[in-house]
Amino acid sequence: MKKIIKLILICLITLNFTGCSSQNVPEHTYIKKTLSYYLINEFHDYVSINKDVKVEELSKHLIQIERIEFKGSAKEIDEGYLDGIINYKVTDFKNGAMIKANKTKIPFIGYLFEVDQSTDTQLFIENLKTNADKQYKTLLDDEDIYIEKENNIIFFLICPDNIEEFY
Repeated sequence: MKKIIKLILICLITLNFTGCSSQNVPEHTYIKKTLSYYLINEFHDYVSINKDVKVEELSKHLIQIERIEFKGSAKEIDEGYLDGIINYKVTDFKNGAMIKANKTKIPFIGYLFEVDQSTDTQLFIENLKTNADKQYKTLLDDEDIYIEKENNIIFFLICPDNIEEFY
């Protein structure tokens, strides 16, 4: 009888441990929660809920999230050469918007690009990644440049993890 109880307990403990390890925990759960983390998550959440959101509305929403501790602004942009992207004329998007810090010394800038179905989004993203200015207002790590996509909107963000040092 004791052997059966031991066997049952061992099975329950084993199932308990294997059950915990197989849970689908999103990778971003373990990321250091920086301003970029909150902006990226808000971007994905807002666009997934508001599928027809315009980039102008989204930019105004993002620049006002609670975690941003500096004054920022949002505005529409046209195709062309953009701050934070060097030696590359950004084209092939329908609508664009920018979020930035009002204080010029803060190395923070983001772009939202609405693309249509004919746009090669992989190439668009690769061009942004390749031409991102890794010295935008300061020396940055590659990890300080983020490019995310949700539905037909691409979010390009330069935001160092230590951004508080620039306030």
